[in-house]
Formats: sequence, C-alpha cells, structure tokens
Amino acid sequence: MIEQSFRRKYFRLAAGVLSLAAMLSPSCYASVTQESHDVGVWLIDDFGQSFIARDAAIQSIGIVISDWNPTEDSPFIVEISLFAGADFTAAPISSKSVQLEDGFGGVNGNGAWFDFDFSDVVLNIGGAYAFNLHSPHQRGGVFYADTDPYPDGVMYQDGEVFSDTSDLAFRVMAKPVPLPLSAWFMASGLLGLSAFSRKSSNRQASMDYAAC
Repeated sequence: MIEQSFRRKYFRLAAGVLSLAAMLSPSCYASVTQESHDVGVWLIDDFGQSFIARDAAIQSIGIVISDWNPTEDSPFIVEISLFAGADFTAAPISSKSVQLEDGFGGVNGNGAWFDFDFSDVVLNIGGAYAFNLHSPHQRGGVFYADTDPYPDGVMYQDGEVFSDTSDLAFRVMAKPVPLPLSAWFMASGLLGLSAFSRKSSNRQASMDYAAC
C-alpha cells in the first residue's frame, strides 16, 4: 500500500509538471486579428493595415492572397513592408519580397493564407504598427471585410485610409518560445522514478509469489 501511494504521488506530480509545460507553451498565433473576409481587391494598388502588437517576438504576418491572373507571363511577386506606426510616414523597419507559386490561393478563388516571415523584428507590446502590400504585376488580389470586427486598426489603399469600417484579412503569429529543458528533465525524471518504483514493486511481488 505504501509503494502504491508512492507511485500515485509521483505520477500525479509528473502529470502536473507536464500540464504546466503545456500551459507554458505559447499559442501559435499572437492574435488571429481578422479572419473573416467577404470582398476581394486587385493588388494593382497598394493595400495595408494597421494593428496593435500583442507580442514582442513575432514569427510572421499572414495575408489571404489569391492568384487571379495565372496566364500573366510575369511572376507572382508580393512585397510587404512593416512600419513602426499606425501609418506609413516612417521608414519601414523590415521589408520582404516573395514569389508565390502560380495559382496560389486558387484562380479567382477565395484565397489562402500566406505568412510572411518577420522573425527578424522585435515589436513593442501595445505599440501601433502598419504593413503595406505591393505587387509589381497584375497577378493577384487580397481580401478584406467591409465591417469592422478588428477595433485597433484600419485598412489603407495607396497610403490613405481605405475605410474606417474595413480591415484586411490578416493575422500576426507569435514566435514559438521553447519550453525550458529543466521542465522536461524534471518531468522525465519523475516519470522514470515512477517506472523504477513500479518495477521494484513488481519484482518484490514476484519474489513473494515465488516464496509461496
């Protein structure tokens, strides 16, 4: 009975450590800030969006994009610039240029998420930021909602406010933070101790049975 109580105690402790580890693991998304969208616009003009940072270390900024002109000979390139501020008056703090596959997001379809890597930047939590999208060729479009479910930003067109009640379909993804090794070592050690205790108990039980 004592050994069983010992095992139960350490199993509960190990489970608690693993549960704590799961809680300490961050959510994949810093904030899925605007998922819904019902309108698409050509990336002939530049479009952008302002937002409030909820995490300092971000992994990417995602946009819903679709290739609307796959017969165009020019490559499907989308450029994105991130600005420290609610508009584009300051110099960009980071810019990316990506060539997408032909037909990305479906031809004249509802689009698909593409996440631009911004893991090289650090944001100020609570600070206002804005990103601007540019495509040098008439290949694709982006999507937005003509309502205003995201309260902390606005949509832009060619650097001017597109609408106070519209937001691009966008998301900001947090950079995954690895769980400290000490937590895993502690959990694995406790599980190992429990396994050792169980083996010892089984061995003792076998000896008792043999003695009978």
